[in-house]
This record gives sequence, structure tokens and C-alpha cells, in this order.
Amino acid sequence: MSTLYKAMTRPAMYVGVPVVPLTVVAGALFLAGVYISKLIWLAIPVAVFILRMITKQDDHIFNLYFLKLKMLGNSVCNRFFGARAFLSGQYEAVEIDEFINAMKLNERITTGKYIPYSSHVDKNIVKTKNGD
Repeated sequence: MSTLYKAMTRPAMYVGVPVVPLTVVAGALFLAGVYISKLIWLAIPVAVFILRMITKQDDHIFNLYFLKLKMLGNSVCNRFFGARAFLSGQYEAVEIDEFINAMKLNERITTGKYIPYSSHVDKNIVKTKNGD
């Protein structure tokens, strides 16, 4: 088995917190302080401390949270299957009008018109559509 080196995959850190989550949280609190009250700026060091405690568990924890957010899936499909449902492949929308017009599935011949038997109960017993 080959060795996997993941030395260059660690996210950029500032004060023990990944730069992207730090920028998003500090920026949001800063803008909230500008528009609402400057007292909100006092929450920035607290938020940085909380982010540092979360990052102590795993350097990539915010990447995992973002991946979880991206993989939420389609809510209609999730409700139908009762779980998160997603595909590994990409399917394009297909226009099927030309196939419907060419194949004329609504004009096909059904076997019920020519075979009068609906079920075989046994090898020698056949039940017809009328229940005979």
C-alpha cells in the first residue's frame, strides 16, 4: 500500500482558526455592529474563542460542515426516500417528445386483446377474465 502525504491539505490558520470561517464570522459580526449596535463588536473575540475550541477537535471540521451542507440534497427526493438522496452521476434533461411521436406507445397492441386468459392457477387449470 502506498503512503499518502497530506501535509499540504491543512487550511490556512490565523489565531488557531481557519481563515475562511474566521473571516465570515468576524465580517458578519462587524457588519451587524455597524448597522445595529457597536456593542456587537464585543462578541467577535468570543466568536473567535468558540471557533478555536471547535477547531481543536479537527482542523478540517469546517470543511466537513460545508460538505454536509452541500450534500443536503433535494428536499422533495429526501422526503420521498426518507433519507438524504443524491446521485454520483450527472443526468441531463432529455426532451422525449420526438421518441413519443416516433414510438407511438399509446397505439401499441396489448396482449389482453388476443390472449383471453388472465392467470394460470395450475398446470391444467386456467382462469379466464370472466372468472370461469
